[in-house]
Amino acid sequence: MGLAAAAGPGDVCLCDGESGNTEFAPEQVAAAAGAFELLLEEALTLRESWPEGKAWSLLGGVHRAKDQLDEAGELPLLSLAEQRVLTWLVGRAAAAWMHGACLEDGAAAVYLGHEAKQRIYEALATGLDVRYGAPVAAIVRSPGGCVVRLEGGEELRCDRVVCALPLGVLKQSPGAGVTGLAEISQDRNQAPIHYDLPPGPRFAPPLPPPRRKELRACEVAHANVFRLRFLRAFWPSAIMLGSCADSAARCVYVFNEHALTGEPVLSLLLSGSDAVALESIQGEDEARAVATAALRAVLPKGCEIQSLVSVERSYWARDPFARGAVSLADRAELLATPTADMRLFFAGDYASGRHRGTLDGALLSGEAAAAQVMEAIHDAGQGAGAVPSEASPQPAEPAGQPTREAHPASRRRLSKL
Repeated sequence: MGLAAAAGPGDVCLCDGESGNTEFAPEQVAAAAGAFELLLEEALTLRESWPEGKAWSLLGGVHRAKDQLDEAGELPLLSLAEQRVLTWLVGRAAAAWMHGACLEDGAAAVYLGHEAKQRIYEALATGLDVRYGAPVAAIVRSPGGCVVRLEGGEELRCDRVVCALPLGVLKQSPGAGVTGLAEISQDRNQAPIHYDLPPGPRFAPPLPPPRRKELRACEVAHANVFRLRFLRAFWPSAIMLGSCADSAARCVYVFNEHALTGEPVLSLLLSGSDAVALESIQGEDEARAVATAALRAVLPKGCEIQSLVSVERSYWARDPFARGAVSLADRAELLATPTADMRLFFAGDYASGRHRGTLDGALLSGEAAAAQVMEAIHDAGQGAGAVPSEASPQPAEPAGQPTREAHPASRRRLSKL
């Protein structure tokens, strides 16, 4: 289901957060959805001429489209209430773009729940040797190949490495985004930095200065999810529930998993300061209180919360394997470029320009990295040889050297591949 289609009145149940949870009339939602479809169509038109290597986001595209349509006088006038609905739809579209499956025509499926994503990861991992409990301490390159050193001391030797570390981890890895703990405080990042976490894996030799400078400059957006399981569903049957406000930051977005899977589960998507606050919550009782308070904002009058069974929540900024939620890198073509010695390749949601910060972007960047590896192998077989390294090769560190700055960088579960 594309974003434009999913924005229809039958797919959403929206309340006015500025006026005591009054449910919007269908005609108000329809008017806002019509304006949203115009914005989306214009945004996707702009995307067709967007430079291939430059990062593109749906939210940025919609804002550019709004400016152009406003200037041309082609955007319909909306009431204040309808403008709040439009604000919610734009914010919801950005969330679907980041968390859903983005199609080549620019549309996006509705938000994919954890189980759906897990099935994708498991299918992709079929036939692979996936190691668990094997945190990476260092990635060392030399003219003869690469050594991936694990925290336990084991060394994995190979010709080439594809690094799929999240952007938040790369930004805090010695030899990549930072050179040491002193520089972490200079990190420009929307997600909060937890100084009690060790830095990421060491890159030796360090990445070249232009790439490291870009890694320090780009941002990681912060978001978190409350997943609420109930004894039975008691809420409206719409796919998305929401509370609309004058700014996207104050809107509440809830994905109704029951509408698609039959499971009595609601997922609350939080961003910005709300996502930061979620990570500071202590204990199950406090988590339930915060979750139910947020949920009340999206339920129509007369719809009471019933039989909450369990609350799950994410900790993306504090998770040492993520350190943030969604990348906001602008120069994907630089960040996705292999090292000049063609030993180290990069993949991740930050490395896909037109699908930056999306699940599809991560998958597409992996395919692109695999193609780069195959090309490098072919060139080496043809006798082309490796190009001079971007930095003078450094000898591998002694196997017994302490890994004080080492950081667990391998994935603990398939959902973190």
